[in-house]
Amino acid sequence: MTWTYLFCLIAGGLLISLSIAGEADVDFGVDGASGIAEGGQPTVLFSTSFWSFGLAGFGLCGLLLQLFQGAGASPFTLPLALVLGVGLGWAAALALRLMARREANTVVRVDDLIGLEATVTLPLSDQQRGFVEVSVRGSLLRRAARSASSPLERGDRAVILRVEANTLIVEPFEMAD
Repeated sequence: MTWTYLFCLIAGGLLISLSIAGEADVDFGVDGASGIAEGGQPTVLFSTSFWSFGLAGFGLCGLLLQLFQGAGASPFTLPLALVLGVGLGWAAALALRLMARREANTVVRVDDLIGLEATVTLPLSDQQRGFVEVSVRGSLLRRAARSASSPLERGDRAVILRVEANTLIVEPFEMAD
């Protein structure tokens, strides 16, 4: 039985390594996450992630149980390894599907800019437009800006107060405190 556990551990580890390298998961065109959540077909059993983590979990659990039991073989080793392998495969497949459904939202709206700190890159005043750079949602944006009160020079820090006709209205950072 040791060879079976070892084979399953190696096969599962190889499948995990290949899926990480290729970032692929076999799905057979069926939405498995909604099928399970709505009581439909358990298509998670057909995913590569289920089999790879299940095999690796079964093999590792079986080997560890044999190692800790010593020379005496227990009749509970195989069923326990099977339950833990299937449970690990099922949990890993569902977790990976849930993570895959999440979407990154990098759209920057006007409301996201208000209140942020910006750096002046082209001098500006209340009568003259300049440019500021602001970091929002992981992106560095360069936008036209005008001062609400006093002139700002290159390198000054400012706070964005509002937006008027695609122009940011800023105020010096020290005055905003």
